[in-house]
Amino acid sequence: MTAKQQRFVAEYLIDLNATQAAIRSGYSRKTATEQGYRLLRNVHVAGAVQAGQAKVFQHADLRRERVLEEMRRLAFSDLRTLFGESGELRPIRDLTDEQAAAIASVEVTRTRTFKAGQTSVEEAIHKVRAWDKTRALEQLGKHFGILRDTLDIPAVADLAAQLARKVVHEVHPGPSKGA
Repeated sequence: MTAKQQRFVAEYLIDLNATQAAIRSGYSRKTATEQGYRLLRNVHVAGAVQAGQAKVFQHADLRRERVLEEMRRLAFSDLRTLFGESGELRPIRDLTDEQAAAIASVEVTRTRTFKAGQTSVEEAIHKVRAWDKTRALEQLGKHFGILRDTLDIPAVADLAAQLARKVVHEVHPGPSKGA
């Protein structure tokens, strides 16, 4: 690879924008889009990009198993485990990784009320918002092939053939047994 191609790879790994990477690597602004496209199709450049991304993923501990585990945590989370026996929210620091993963946000509102002749009473209201379980279940369903974005054409064709045979049989039932 040339020095310019190596620079392109380094720049591309920053934001995955081929046009901007080409410009930052010294290619003409006029032809940057085409150059970026061409460079990403180059076997050596594409291999270097792939190797660079693998290093980034490894450094960030981004593995397929870890992503699936996090999706599982969200999909099968149970918010009841966030509360103690008397209904109080458990302290955040005491939550397990599994419990904490399910929480999108926590909002705490504190109020103080004063009663005549008595000390003030402080009350805290906790609002807990969980991540979208439906979305996590959908992603897992797609990953395991339970849910699909595409139509299974052979299955539809088989169903259509069965329906056609049934309709034909109902319209032309054939000779009766008593005839």
